[in-house]
Amino acid sequence: MTRDIKTGYLAPYDSYANRIAILRFVQDIPLTPADHSYSLMQTIERGLSNFKNHPVLIIWGEKDFCFNNRFLERWKYFFPKAIVKKVSDAGHYVLEDAWEEIIPWMKDFLRNN
Repeated sequence: MTRDIKTGYLAPYDSYANRIAILRFVQDIPLTPADHSYSLMQTIERGLSNFKNHPVLIIWGEKDFCFNNRFLERWKYFFPKAIVKKVSDAGHYVLEDAWEEIIPWMKDFLRNN
């Protein structure tokens, strides 16, 4: 990622007041029933089956520090007919890392669906 792009990502978080929402978001990642938004995520998860027969394109950065292949397998479970495109050298910011590959995939997907 270039310095300008990094600066753009960081610009909205230039003070504590502008960073507190990110802290609260991270503190509430719903991994267990004790987490505040866990029940909401369970409700959303139950509704995903409504979309299992819809066209889905999943583009996955295989070097993501956060969302590993375990998460991808879960997405594939919910969307068994999804087209999955893995980008071996892309990380968490997959669009920044591999936009040259991704744009044609998206165009093809939208054209065909």
